[in-house]
Amino acid sequence: MALFPKRSIDQTPRLARVFFRGPLPYLVFILLGPFCLLPETAGASWPEIHFRAAEVRYGERLFEQVEVSIQATGDFQLGFRGMAGPGAELAGSDVIIAGRLDPPAPSEEETVWSGNLEARGWAARFRLQDRPEALLLRLEAEDQPLTMIRSWPGIPAEASWLKQGLIRAELDWRQAVAGPAETKLRIAARQVSFDSPDGQFAGEALQFDVSGDWTDTDESAYTVNGRIVGGELLLGDFYRDFNGTGLDFDAEARSIGELLEIPRFSLGDDVALRAVGRAQLSLGSAPGGWSLQLSELQLDFPAAYQRYIEPMAAAWTLNGLTVTGRIHWSGEWQSGNLRAGDLRVEDLSIVDTRRGRFAFTGLDARLRPGDHDFNSRLAWRGLLLGRINLGPAIQPRQHRLDAKAAGNPPGVDAKAPLAAPLRHD
Repeated sequence: MALFPKRSIDQTPRLARVFFRGPLPYLVFILLGPFCLLPETAGASWPEIHFRAAEVRYGERLFEQVEVSIQATGDFQLGFRGMAGPGAELAGSDVIIAGRLDPPAPSEEETVWSGNLEARGWAARFRLQDRPEALLLRLEAEDQPLTMIRSWPGIPAEASWLKQGLIRAELDWRQAVAGPAETKLRIAARQVSFDSPDGQFAGEALQFDVSGDWTDTDESAYTVNGRIVGGELLLGDFYRDFNGTGLDFDAEARSIGELLEIPRFSLGDDVALRAVGRAQLSLGSAPGGWSLQLSELQLDFPAAYQRYIEPMAAAWTLNGLTVTGRIHWSGEWQSGNLRAGDLRVEDLSIVDTRRGRFAFTGLDARLRPGDHDFNSRLAWRGLLLGRINLGPAIQPRQHRLDAKAAGNPPGVDAKAPLAAPLRHD
């Protein structure tokens, strides 16, 4: 049968009952909305249905030339020629989704649609449950080729750098009778490799797990956490091998109009790095730039040097050093300018064991860039430059570091001693 041929529709009684409980993602509407027109039947097969509409409107979104067909076997195909409104740049045009519905399974407590679908080269399994208290959707995709996104609309041009990769994804969406929609997403990526044309950015056999959830309101809230568990990554002069030494990350965020707030984020691995802070970013045309506050940045050596610093230091032939000790840093930036900072160095030793050019041992320091009233401190056990032994500075005296502006790196007051008088041997 044909429903609403060649005319615009806004709702039907069943669509209104299911979809007008609250904001529903437009992809769910266009994918599964027409199936809500199906009668509740105890038969083993589906009724044959053909649905066409010149326009389908949902909120601010308009779908053009919508067509849906379903066979008695459960095979279906749906698509639309074009879309206008939010998300149109990601949806693209001439969208066709095909799949097969599982046999109907009538229930007095809920209505369930489930089956398989395929679109733009990706395949997934779906399950839509219409319960009295909520509408639930679950999508599952197993080992899908990541390279398929290179041809998707709205994807950044850098996606063309992808060479290979597999994605496993699970999405759970819940729309209660009252309250905002809630979404949970889990992604596992394996064997992801990419390479930029200039060779400055590359990844080889990357493996990572990411999960997140968010609520769809005027002040949407997000959480995300994950771990890079393997592979190699090159970003300019930075290189990191994650095999055997992963990296964890998590963040909380909320968007208010064109403002993205990140009340908390953390980054760290087992023994080398830990970073905790907060940030704020103005999106679109909104003024304000960005701000970043690090409440804790801790580097433990030698692991921090080997994993994060040595690849970049190689450009100045500062690779192959023996580094021990620990560094703590906290600070605040506003639109790229340093507003405040606190640096603590604990028993830091840097020895050029490969080339024998210098040795700097037992450094302890406390510096506060931008704070004119703080008396910074420096002390060390040994300082060797080539064959010149400058000796220890183990009886530190307080001295002042002056900065012309809070946002600029401080300079050392030339009239103040660095610490104890230097001994030349």
